[in-house]
Amino acid sequence: MVTNGPTPRPTDPTAGQTINQPYGQQATQPTGLAPTGTMPTQEPKRRVRVPGRVIVGAIVLAIAIWFIAANSQDVHVKLWVHTVSAPMWLVLVITLVVGMLLGMLVARRRRRKKAAERSA
Repeated sequence: MVTNGPTPRPTDPTAGQTINQPYGQQATQPTGLAPTGTMPTQEPKRRVRVPGRVIVGAIVLAIAIWFIAANSQDVHVKLWVHTVSAPMWLVLVITLVVGMLLGMLVARRRRRKKAAERSA
């Protein structure tokens, strides 16, 4: 059979069909041959795993924000010699930030100490 058109590509929906086949069904091939017009199978989508530390940190941060919002009155803070008057939320935010920085510093020192013990 001679045609003037291009040969069908494997991705064409009608490639490999006979005249009496419904749309989308392929003609069966003899065993041992790769079927024509098959689409590559898609890999299942990978789920992104969130570490437990991130989840716990987010929960603690949400509780801290709620606690700060609930305590908005002015307080007097005595700093050794001086007494400072500030909104409670500001004192709590400063305390939270200082605590986080100290926690990161301690964790960093522990990591360095463990790395030094492994290399020795």
